Amino acid sequence: MSAPSNDELKTLLLDHYHCTFFLPLIGLPDEFKPEATRKTYPAGSASSECDAQAFHFFTPILRNILFDRGTEDTEHSPQTLTPMREWYLPQEVIQPWRMTLHKADGDKDVTPLTQQTALFQSVQLFRYFNGIYVLAFTVTPEVLPPLQERVKQKRNELAEAEKQIPVEERKPAWELDKEADATVSLFAGSIQKLADVSPYDPDRDVYPKLQLEAWLRFSRLGRQLYRSFTEQGDESKIAKLCLNSVTGETLKTAFDESMKKLEMPEHPGKDLSPIIIFLLQQFFKPQAAALETWLKQNIALYDDRMFISVAYGLAGKQHTDETLHKINTLAGFTDRVADCWVEDYPYTAEVTDRYLQGKCFDLWKAVGSNYFYTDRVNAYVSNGGFFRRSIATCHIPHLYNRMLVQALFYQASLRHYDHKMIETTLTLLKDQDKIKLIKEQLEAFIRFTNQYWFPELTDQMQGKEIFRLQQQGLNLQVHYERIKEKISRTDEYLNAQREAHSSDLSNALSQLSTKLTHWGAAFALGALYLAVLPVLNDMVKDFNTPSLSLWQWGAKHLHEGGMTLLVALPLVALISWAWIKRPKP
Repeated sequence: MSAPSNDELKTLLLDHYHCTFFLPLIGLPDEFKPEATRKTYPAGSASSECDAQAFHFFTPILRNILFDRGTEDTEHSPQTLTPMREWYLPQEVIQPWRMTLHKADGDKDVTPLTQQTALFQSVQLFRYFNGIYVLAFTVTPEVLPPLQERVKQKRNELAEAEKQIPVEERKPAWELDKEADATVSLFAGSIQKLADVSPYDPDRDVYPKLQLEAWLRFSRLGRQLYRSFTEQGDESKIAKLCLNSVTGETLKTAFDESMKKLEMPEHPGKDLSPIIIFLLQQFFKPQAAALETWLKQNIALYDDRMFISVAYGLAGKQHTDETLHKINTLAGFTDRVADCWVEDYPYTAEVTDRYLQGKCFDLWKAVGSNYFYTDRVNAYVSNGGFFRRSIATCHIPHLYNRMLVQALFYQASLRHYDHKMIETTLTLLKDQDKIKLIKEQLEAFIRFTNQYWFPELTDQMQGKEIFRLQQQGLNLQVHYERIKEKISRTDEYLNAQREAHSSDLSNALSQLSTKLTHWGAAFALGALYLAVLPVLNDMVKDFNTPSLSLWQWGAKHLHEGGMTLLVALPLVALISWAWIKRPKP
């Protein structure tokens, strides 16, 4: 069977979609303290089943680091590892919010393919031991939860009915799931695309809002943090994004029509999406104004788009390999069908295959599941009830995304220490007495790599492989090698400085030693003279008659030798002057 045309591909339906957006915050000052609800996982707490499963999924010795158990390290001891902290906005706060991606300037009409509305499932803020934060928020199509709720209610009714019959006559869980799914044709497995929907289907008006192309568009354009190139508007690659309340009130708007012209910003965050600023402010409400100022003036951005983790549940039966190849390519590139132009791909098939090579987790490829891990996205593409009920709703947000947050902290930390090393090097080159700064920076980096960088978080086979791919996709090894090379060059520079200092010190000591040698000879002659004086005194007594001491004899002859001294003194002075002025080593 040949692959569908691009027009057919656009009408394929999803029975599940959620997208989590991630934004690391590097360098947020310590005076900013989150005021939102802190999430902890103490022993015996009434956590959700997915949370409990996630806790047991990870290696036992790392659980108290990956999950905040509610304890506090009041002494801030380097020997005590600080767990990842987590805050969240309550459901009553985010439940009324809607995010609408409007049609782009290049789109003619408002249709389900040109405008999407999503509701918020969660808004979280994570903090690493070194003060780096990661904002994470998850959205899903507004029309999807009501369909899921109908299936859930039917499943609960079936489960209650089963309790009324003998255990040996009860149906297996998978059969109850299948029966509950049948209440919504999208989940029953009978439709793949819009053309398969019956004109009598009660949900026929809802399904156009769940087309694959619509949410490929949302994944691509919803990531935007600020405008970055002029052609975005011309190519419909940027569109107005609104944060609304369920009543229709507009809370924040980004990338509206008044922002067409690109300008040179005064500060790095001047054009940062107001929606992102608003979400972050909800965690720092008492400091909301100060936070906005810091974000606009000092935020360190390494990309114009956010990293995403996105799940696409393909409706109906498993698609052909040709169809899946196209869908997987679009998901892995965060592109959409509208971006295809070369051989019906966003780029040539050769280029796309080369880019995605080695970045796919295809353990369940035989059943149509492929997961991709690149430098911009973790994309999960699959179909079927198990993916929709378990993988997408529990495993991805609670297991794989927690691993991703850890990997994003690794990446952000490497960037943080790299930037700090640049600053410290500039300081060191200006003032070599600031070597203590380098020492402190290296100590912080060593603490990060030796105490908080865990290459494996779980012993589970799929978890180990997924985390390896997540780290590989973020190019962590490249970042690490770059810093290691800088450390090596810094060490070479410091060694050269130490050798030069040692050489200067050696020369100074040598000169001091030479001077001390001359002074030592003079002192030795003086000591010898003092030692010989008594002997000379006795010799003079024996030589003179009557017996006179050395001093008496000298006084007697002083007058007689006066004339002799007048003659000899200039000669002695000349010899002394010549000795003092002799060439020094």
